[in-house]
Amino acid sequence: MLPNTSSTIICMTENQVQDFQLIYKEKLKKNIIRLPNIYSINRWLKIEYIKFCMVGSINESYTILNGIEEKLLWEKIIQNDLKKDKIEKRQVNEIVEKVISADRLIREYKISNNELKNNETYEEIYKFNKWRDEFDDYCTQSNLLSRLGFIEFFKEKQREHKIINGQEIFIAGFDNKTYIYQELIDILSKENIIKDYKYE
Repeated sequence: MLPNTSSTIICMTENQVQDFQLIYKEKLKKNIIRLPNIYSINRWLKIEYIKFCMVGSINESYTILNGIEEKLLWEKIIQNDLKKDKIEKRQVNEIVEKVISADRLIREYKISNNELKNNETYEEIYKFNKWRDEFDDYCTQSNLLSRLGFIEFFKEKQREHKIINGQEIFIAGFDNKTYIYQELIDILSKENIIKDYKYE
């Protein structure tokens, strides 16, 4: 079943969004259907949250970091800590990439801080936990949210305020639903109709 024009298609990435838009543009040329709303998960949640803040009962102001801003913040934290070790820029970049990847997995699979602290058996893990705490503290003090941090934040707001309500939502490209996305979908399905998108 194809989404109607009031439905929303949610994809994992911006590239998937572009692919879907191309598919629908072909159909538009043939006057078969009108284009439904198509967004990446991050963009869609941000749009819905901003709309809710404009008319809803909460008065908050957060900035959601894009990938580059997030990387630069990690880089700054790690470089400050490793200054005395005189590590080359190339090595710092490699460490930053590994740290971002590890942080993403921790957030996606909702690994607790206690679990992380209990595994501080090596200096590398201790340093990683220290950098992660600094990253989270800086974001909290500056009203910033990482992309996955925003999804965690949004889940709480959805539970509390039912921000997205009464919509028909098709999800596409979520073949490997990690805990964070599965939980988000479960929360959204309480107030909305959620369907897996199958293109035929």
